[in-house]
Amino acid sequence: MRSIGAGAAGLQLLLKMIRDPFFKEKSILVLDKDEKSTNDRVWCFWELDETKWGQIATKTWSQGLFINPEQTLDFDLEPYRYKMVRSANFYLHTKGELAKAENVKWVKDEMVEVNDQDIKGSSVNYHADHIFDSRIPPTFHVKQDDYHSLIQHFKGWLDR
Repeated sequence: MRSIGAGAAGLQLLLKMIRDPFFKEKSILVLDKDEKSTNDRVWCFWELDETKWGQIATKTWSQGLFINPEQTLDFDLEPYRYKMVRSANFYLHTKGELAKAENVKWVKDEMVEVNDQDIKGSSVNYHADHIFDSRIPPTFHVKQDDYHSLIQHFKGWLDR
């Protein structure tokens, strides 16, 4: 079994797999072009109750401020919380969990071509019964007139 892409989606899938008894006897190879040791992304999410990601959250907000030319609204987010997780914290946490699984191996390699059961890497070719590719396909970024794009901006600050 091969997993391509060690971002949020790929690593969350891997965490679920290593906790599922079905995959206990399967060999899992993680392929990514990066070591995933730096803070290259930030993920923010709304949460009603505590989850496992709350423990690695860098910051949590319980109130918000909406500003536009006509008005400023200060509001309470209760019962929700808005949380921020830095990718470096997520990678470190996830790699620690994956290290406990004897059937998982992490390989740094860039994928050149992916077929049904074969992956051509920049240095090695791989074969697997199942491949999970969590990379965003290039067609996703092609502008389509049938869809609207929403551009969102969130600006947060920390009190010092």
